Amino acid sequence: MELQTNTKKGNFAKASTYLSIGCAVHCMISPLFLMFLPFLNTTVHQYFWLEVVVVGLAAILGLSASWHNFRAHQTSIHSFYLLIGGFACMFIGLIFHESVVHIPLMLIGAGMSLYAQWMQYHQKKAFVHS
Repeated sequence: MELQTNTKKGNFAKASTYLSIGCAVHCMISPLFLMFLPFLNTTVHQYFWLEVVVVGLAAILGLSASWHNFRAHQTSIHSFYLLIGGFACMFIGLIFHESVVHIPLMLIGAGMSLYAQWMQYHQKKAFVHS
């Protein structure tokens, strides 16, 4: 029973890590993609709540996976703080949704989140091999 619980936790941690990385890549590519599709840009821009939901769910998954990684493997907490900073940038970017700083803040936040997930992946990989 214990093995099955640990396997489920491990699968949840892997899935949330991959989803967070996918979200960070998506958040970095979307503004570039939307610059070339003006019609889609105005259509998506109307659904502000969708962007809030996506960033919120990514924050919940990413931070829970990061905290689990820190607690389970005793890795450095710096990547967790970097992830918090990345999501803080994204939420500030959402607050200034109609402003010029929206896209740069979202890109910076996504970049910080992606780097934090990359750091955690390599810390966890080093933990497994040691």
